[in-house]
Amino acid sequence: MTANWSKSKTGKRHPYYMCFKKGCKSCRKSIPRAKIEGEFETLLSNVQPSSTMFNLAKAMFRDAWDMQSERTVTLAQSAKRKVIEIEKKVENLLDRIVDSSSDSVVRAYEQRITALEREKLVMAEKLQKQHKPQRSFDQMFELAIAFLSNPCKLWDSEHLEDKRTALKLTFEDRLIYQRNKGVRTPKTSIVFRALNGICAGKKVMAVTVGFEPTLRVNVNTLSKRAP
Repeated sequence: MTANWSKSKTGKRHPYYMCFKKGCKSCRKSIPRAKIEGEFETLLSNVQPSSTMFNLAKAMFRDAWDMQSERTVTLAQSAKRKVIEIEKKVENLLDRIVDSSSDSVVRAYEQRITALEREKLVMAEKLQKQHKPQRSFDQMFELAIAFLSNPCKLWDSEHLEDKRTALKLTFEDRLIYQRNKGVRTPKTSIVFRALNGICAGKKVMAVTVGFEPTLRVNVNTLSKRAP
């Protein structure tokens, strides 16, 4: 649909949307902007997660962030220990080379040292990649969290670019609107689908008999030979 202005007899301009696709039943039939955008705002408010759902999702994201941070620290410490171990092995091999008088043994030690040095370079490279985030969780995701908690706020902006951003971040594809039926069921973006999925699942308690197949056995059969 294309947005346009229509001028009344009094000269006042009114905003409308119109379809110009040939063959469409709604071709060149205008729809007031207030109707379409009003229905869209209702749709957007329904997409907005509840405060309970959002707080739960935020806590889960923060836990995942903390777990990844702890994992990064653990991997870095492991790489440092590995580098120290390699350096000690290299020193021991160098001492053996000094004490050895056999050329073949010296060559074997040198080959071993070369392999250890390569391994040390690999560990050093891994150590460089294990950087701590320069900013905290809140600093990194402040704007994203603000939008996810209230996408309507970005849509209410006076800037057209903000409105387009709200559409792109909320919906995976363009919206479909039918003149007599309104906005059709849209496909939301993966982020909002994930938020809905967090609290959408039903919680079911496990049965008390356990997870293995249950077999009722007569007390008298316990003394007999098992089949």
